[in-house]
Amino acid sequence: MTRQPRVLLIFVIAYLGFLYAPVILLPIFAFNDSAIIAFPLSGFTTDWFSWLMEDESLFRALKNSLIIAVTASIISTIFGVLTARAMARHQFLGKQSMFGLIMAPLFLPEIIVGVSILIVLMQLGLALSLWTVIAGHVLLATPFSVSILTTAFNNLDRSLEEASLDLGENRRGTFFRVILPLVTLSDTMHLIDNLQYANWSEKIFKQMREGGVDAIHVTIAYHEMFRETVTNIEKWNSWFEQYPELIFHGTTGDDVRHAKTQGRTAIFFGLQN
Repeated sequence: MTRQPRVLLIFVIAYLGFLYAPVILLPIFAFNDSAIIAFPLSGFTTDWFSWLMEDESLFRALKNSLIIAVTASIISTIFGVLTARAMARHQFLGKQSMFGLIMAPLFLPEIIVGVSILIVLMQLGLALSLWTVIAGHVLLATPFSVSILTTAFNNLDRSLEEASLDLGENRRGTFFRVILPLVTLSDTMHLIDNLQYANWSEKIFKQMREGGVDAIHVTIAYHEMFRETVTNIEKWNSWFEQYPELIFHGTTGDDVRHAKTQGRTAIFFGLQN
């Protein structure tokens, strides 16, 4: 090993040690008898865990977090279904402008959106509560729901809907018994937040093809980190070459239709700020 790679190896080890040392040390100090986080350890105890279980404020915070997460997920999914259905099936005045307004939170920094919501609530004289927090989360989550579900509705075979109507089912029954079940996969994908990293592999690509997934949005980087973005793009380009019969890089709406006819999955890149 030459001198330069050895120096780089030492630097990487030192950097990783500095980065992950707190993660390793904190669990050790959790059993320390002293309230001071320092060596040497004064003794062994589990009292900290007992006090943790008796901390009512912690459980209130956990309860509030669960309420906000579940409620915001359900509401944003419902809004996403209704919006995506309207955008995919109907033409009306101001459609594109309205769609752009709904998707705007995707492209705005969260701090700006949060401050804007706070100013509006203060101007309206509304007291801050769990419901105002839920409203803010719904505002941020709905564009993700709409983006996923719009693709699902656009890919839906309209002949199935027409067949249901021809057989005597009304439009409401057709929506709940035919259309909605067909986009349930996309509903579930949004509910668990599809814009997450995944351990991509040939097995997952095959599962997507077998499940009839025509297109999927993958987050190649968070917070626009240049090196991370380049690395992930290189990985995906390599997978495109290895599994051309399963996946390919999608960039337009036509690619989704091509993926459907070819039995492949179009991969669309995206960033999450």
